[in-house]
Amino acid sequence: MIKLKPNKERSNQAVLAMKFVLVASGLMLFAQGYTVKILMDIENGNYFSLGSGENLLIGIGIIGFLFMVAFIFSAVFFIMWFRRAYYNLHQLLPGKLKYSEGWAAGAWFVPIFNLFGPYQISAEMHKNTENLLVENELDKRDSSRFSTVGWWWGLWITSTVISQVSNNMDDLSSTGAWMSIVASLISIGSGFMAIRMIQNYTKMEDLLPQINDVSARGGIDESDLLDSGI
Repeated sequence: MIKLKPNKERSNQAVLAMKFVLVASGLMLFAQGYTVKILMDIENGNYFSLGSGENLLIGIGIIGFLFMVAFIFSAVFFIMWFRRAYYNLHQLLPGKLKYSEGWAAGAWFVPIFNLFGPYQISAEMHKNTENLLVENELDKRDSSRFSTVGWWWGLWITSTVISQVSNNMDDLSSTGAWMSIVASLISIGSGFMAIRMIQNYTKMEDLLPQINDVSARGGIDESDLLDSGI
């Protein structure tokens, strides 16, 4: 019997958490911009008081803490939604997907594999879910869904690489600070694409219970226990 697990609430939680990350990223971007100004003043030999430097560090520390809290919560909610979506697809296509359900969570934590694994799972989810809906005449093909997945992952990897490079540069280098700003801007773009991707997939997932085999033999399992709540 096909039993799908509810995923709408997880989708909403992931989107909301990511919106908080975007707000925190905006604050971080402001702090980074001010840091660049200070570093350029120092490089140009302009006066800069130690008190101003201490205030700047305190402000950056507070903003950085808020960002990390928001990021951790968004990562948790995203992975919970991501795994549940992959779980549901496994119920509809048993034995036909490339990875097991657990990899939707584990792929993010395995070195090297985390550079491409989550993208492959997301692309597989979108492709197979769209195929199911089209075959059952519940939806039409939409290439923008797949381009959103590509933009999301491409921007995410790019921002991660640039961040690593800037982190390895001199802390007092304005060049490194500029690179951090670029990484933040790209990361914000990735965040917007992630929200759009979740919303696109949720619209498709909401139609899955209407597939004949699901509505006749299963439907939505509201117990929320089968996959350990995650």
